[in-house]
Amino acid sequence: MNKIECKKYIRRAYERLSYQGKAMNPENLAKEMEKEINNESKIYIAYAKIAMHNLNNSANDITAKDLTEQIDVIPKLYSKTDVIIKAENL
Repeated sequence: MNKIECKKYIRRAYERLSYQGKAMNPENLAKEMEKEINNESKIYIAYAKIAMHNLNNSANDITAKDLTEQIDVIPKLYSKTDVIIKAENL
């Protein structure tokens, strides 16, 4: 993870702690950051699963370029919650 992504997760975790009224301490911040990272990783994995499923149903050989092109299209077609639900059903 680079510095920019780290800051993004810190901001999200801080906002969630503030919203929930929890104590601002290193332990709570770490827990909230882990939740944010896990949620985002679930979405990324779901994108990959759907892309692979779509490509497996086509007649072409699968390349990394094909997968990345599919992943660029998927967010335009589905919401984040729909992506996770669809990926779980594959």
